[in-house]
Amino acid sequence: MAYTGGIIAYDNRFSVLIAMIWTIMTFSAAIPALYFAGILLCFVAYWTDKTLFVKFYKIPPKHGSDLAHKARNIIEWSLVMHLFMGLYMLSNEDIFTNLEEDNDAVEFLKGYAAFVGSGVSALTGVSTDRFGQVHTVLYSVGVSIFLILFIIEKVSGTFSRIIGKICCCCLYKDAEPDIFSNDLYCDISSDA
Repeated sequence: MAYTGGIIAYDNRFSVLIAMIWTIMTFSAAIPALYFAGILLCFVAYWTDKTLFVKFYKIPPKHGSDLAHKARNIIEWSLVMHLFMGLYMLSNEDIFTNLEEDNDAVEFLKGYAAFVGSGVSALTGVSTDRFGQVHTVLYSVGVSIFLILFIIEKVSGTFSRIIGKICCCCLYKDAEPDIFSNDLYCDISSDA
């Protein structure tokens, strides 16, 4: 009999992918080979799941993309963890040493570096001196800019709305349409 295998456990598959991506994103700033390992693991997981879905699993009941959207939302936070762990690891003087003593960018951002250093030092207990290095100060400025934009997106959804207008709302194409409003589907010919 065709299609007599088990039902695919989406929740288990997503939890494995989430754990794998979080592990890769946590440690990849200091171990760049994890990026390649992640690409390989995602490639293998995709083709394994696709083959099992076609050849083994039963046809699943109809469902929306709620679980996939929840998994994506969880994975988004791994970027924040990646940036903070990268700041912590790359500021270690045993990994990168500060060869440049005087730098105009560091002098300009010295107060900012002291603020970031005191915050990370309070959380981790490491010396604040390591956060005054040139590369650490510039990295922490980039992290701050990203976090500001990330918070704006999470609070207001500004960037998602912009992408939604550009993509003609294809981000949520499986949602139920409202026949009385044009919230989910946009008209390509309209100016809005």
